[in-house]
This record gives sequence, C-alpha cells and structure tokens, in this order.
Amino acid sequence: MVSDIKIIKAGLYVRPMDSPGKVIYSLPNIAFWDPDILDLELETIFRNSWILLPKQLLREHNPNVRSLWIRPAPGHSHFDVLGQRGGSVKLRILGESLMIYRGFSPKGAPELRCFANMCPHARYPFLEIAQDADSNPYIKCPQHGLVCDENGQFVSHRAFPNPRDEERKGLSMARYGIEEWFDFLFISRAENPAPSFGDTMRPVFESLRNMPFADFQYRNMGVQQRIVEGNWKLHTQNYEDWLHIKDIHKAPNGLADSMDLSSARMELYDNATLMWGYAANPEDGFDPKVLPDRFRDPKDPENRRVFALWWFVFPNLALNFYPWGLSVNIFMPAMVDTERMKFDPEKTEFLWYHYVWDEEKYKDIESRWLNTLVDFEDIEAIKYIAENLRGHSRPWSRGLFGKLPDGSNTEIGPWWFNLRVYERMFP
Repeated sequence: MVSDIKIIKAGLYVRPMDSPGKVIYSLPNIAFWDPDILDLELETIFRNSWILLPKQLLREHNPNVRSLWIRPAPGHSHFDVLGQRGGSVKLRILGESLMIYRGFSPKGAPELRCFANMCPHARYPFLEIAQDADSNPYIKCPQHGLVCDENGQFVSHRAFPNPRDEERKGLSMARYGIEEWFDFLFISRAENPAPSFGDTMRPVFESLRNMPFADFQYRNMGVQQRIVEGNWKLHTQNYEDWLHIKDIHKAPNGLADSMDLSSARMELYDNATLMWGYAANPEDGFDPKVLPDRFRDPKDPENRRVFALWWFVFPNLALNFYPWGLSVNIFMPAMVDTERMKFDPEKTEFLWYHYVWDEEKYKDIESRWLNTLVDFEDIEAIKYIAENLRGHSRPWSRGLFGKLPDGSNTEIGPWWFNLRVYERMFP
C-alpha cells in the first residue's frame, strides 16, 4: 500500500498524447489494486464527478446494489415520495449518507435538492427512513433540533439563539449537486460541482436531439447487478478501447464483422468520449433521421447507417444507444462490507439497465447486436488481466499506448481515460 501522496502523484503521471518524441505510458499496475489509491479516487474523482442514480432504484428496491444503496421505503416507493413537495429519502453513494428532498420552490415545478445526511451540529442523520410530504418547508434534525430551510440554510437552533455569521454558515447543511435527465438522477457530492452538469453532458445531448425518448420504456433484463473481477478502471478502459474488438469480439459472427471497422470513429471531449461506426448491414443501423446530419456518410447517406453510439461519461458511465434503444452500464468500485463501508480495489460493481423503443428490433438483441456475447467476452478478458495483477508484482510497471489518432487501431480512448484519472486526482 502507498499512503504518501507525493509518491502516488509522481507514480501515476500520464503524459499528453502529443508529447514529441516521448513514449506514452499507461497508469502503473499498482493503480489497479492499491486500496490507498482507491481511497484517493473516492475522495477526488467520485466526489467531484456526476454519478448516475437510476430512478428505477427508487421505484423498486434492489438489495443487491451496494455502491448506490437505498433504504426500502415503507409501503410505497421512493419515487412516489419524491414526487411530493417536502418528500425526502435517504440513500448512500459509495458509503456516504445523502438526503434527497423535494422542495417547495419554484412554484409549479419544485426542485429536488441533495444534502449530506449529517447534521453539521453533532453529526446525527437528518433522515433515517423515507419521509412523506410535509407542509412545513423546513428540515429539522431529530437529535438537537437544528432547523434549516429547503435550501439547507440555517434557520434556528436552541443552543445558538443569537448566532454569528460564521456559526450560521457552519450550521447550514452541506448541499450537493443534483440534476434530472430522462429516467436518471445525476449527483455530484461537491458543494460547487465543476465541471457543471450542462458542460459535462453538452456533447451527449447534442447527438441525441432527435432521439425519441418519449417512446423509451424501461425493460427488466434479469441480472442488473454483478460483482465482477477487476478494478473499476480496467472496465472503463476496456470500454474505451477500439483496438480489442478485432481479437476479443472477433469474426465470424462477432462484433468485429457486425460493423464496418474501417469506419471506426473516436471523439474526445472534456468530460466524455464517443465511439461510433457504420453497420456492416444497413438493416442493423439507425434510421438516419434519428441522428444529426453529421453522422451521415456524404457518399451514401441512406445506406450507410450508424451501428451504435457508445458514449462514455467520465468517470464510470456508459450510455450505449442502439436502433432498439439504450443500454446503460455503470462501473462502480465494489463495496464488500456494507457495515464498515469497505471497498475491494480489485473488484467492480457492474450495473446494467435497458430502455427499449423498438420492440421488433429488441427481439433480435442477441442475434444482431450480440448483447450477451459481447458482455461475456469483455468480462472474461478483464478477468484474465485481473488474475495477472493479483500477484501484486512489478507495482510501478506500466503499459504503453500507440499514437494512432483514429480508426479501429487507435488507443486514444484508453489514453484519454488514464489522463483524466490522473488530472482529476491531482487537479
């Protein structure tokens, strides 16, 4: 284990891809197993980023999900509770207790607020179980009676009848960022999230402006949560990698020949990346009207059709858009002890959700879009890497990235991810 921040910072440095005459190395082996490095990631990357919380977890309690833990609501779902002004629910994101609260303003469209579920006076939880709507627009601590308004600002406390400005500030709740989009909540456990949600998601939204989200319906696909082998970064790095498709998802009858790999594209943005390419069979691609014009092939705009849009939003979210709908992957550090909030840096909690908008195409999800096969091949490949790392040998040894800027042999996506990990840990 490495606890010295200076050693970690020096050891994890990742060069820019355009460094002239320099070899481009990956993060070192130790970054994929060391618990101190994971602890630092949890307090930097995961605290300051926008983490997706599926509303489905609010509708239907899933006791297996650990990294996004929600206490069961008595009698009805959290989703119903949060639909009412003054309704509030308790949840944990990566071990931290949070309170989501539906406020009373603005009139006609009351907003959700998210707070640390810890009273700043004496650390008692504001909320232990989901609380139905309350006509009183105040939040009160059950232990010593601290009262805050719907924005978490101090109102009163019996022990502070005439509080100074510093005391008012210290007795106000820690308020976090929360945003709603489609069937998801996004939470940033930073009091002043940077980058903003809008900046983070802008390129994603621009590519989806014609997508018929009103027709998307949640589909229970069975196993939606698994603990899988390998550090969370191994899974996200694999997701960003065009290069492995020819070998891991090889032809015949694999992802490699379901697509025209010569059309492979990788787009890099500040907080997200996009992988896309054309389908080998036009019938397996998007109707061109669903996507912006920039995705059309000017040489054959009707018959060259995009196979998929694979959006990755840093640090751990994959939004996979197909002609049948949306597949959501969330790669969370695996919590292995829910009482002591302990994580295993060599395992990942993998969450998976489907939303369907074309039922006929969804019937062919295995034969045309290879849903289960691609998942199995990726998980197996990462398992072998994890087994190699399990001996904890050569901790500061690094992999290398090629410098090809685009195409199916590019490694610019995994490099981008490695660089972002370093930059967000040491801003």
